[in-house]
Amino acid sequence: MRQKTDPEELGVIEDHVTYPMSQFMKQAGIGRHALTQLRRQGLRVIRTGGRAFVRGRDFSAFLGALQSGESAQ
Repeated sequence: MRQKTDPEELGVIEDHVTYPMSQFMKQAGIGRHALTQLRRQGLRVIRTGGRAFVRGRDFSAFLGALQSGESAQ
């Protein structure tokens, strides 16, 4: 089983930045399975040119919707 990421190793997800998927996963400290679960819950992922990206503001909105109990979509 994968060990949890040490909080000191996590990065900051900034609203004004668009992250390539691998960088987003590393900074957020999540793996592929967790990402799949977040996407099913409504995290918006942008796909273009065969690559996937997450905008920081979409992630912030998603977390805010989870906190308030609303749908993130």
